[in-house]
Amino acid sequence: MSAQKSDSFPHAAHNAILGRGDSVPVYDPHRVHREFPDRWQAYIRANYRNLNHVQQVFGVSERTARKWWKGETGANGGHVAIAVNEHPVAAPRMLFAAE
Repeated sequence: MSAQKSDSFPHAAHNAILGRGDSVPVYDPHRVHREFPDRWQAYIRANYRNLNHVQQVFGVSERTARKWWKGETGANGGHVAIAVNEHPVAAPRMLFAAE
């Protein structure tokens, strides 16, 4: 009976779910992490007028706003949460979308 069940097991579907098939995963979390400062910079520049505006919305120092504006650093989770609340459609697309 168990041999019969294993013959009918959908190995291809199982391997695809586990990422062991020929398919390449669409979402690469490590890539998102590597690219996050650039993604954050693009989001900031697209949605805020200047450094002062960034400081006001996110409650950060001028130095932090400048580093974000230049793409030197990304934001922490709390700042990303503010971004998602400010722009519920645009922020996730810009910050997390697979390209």
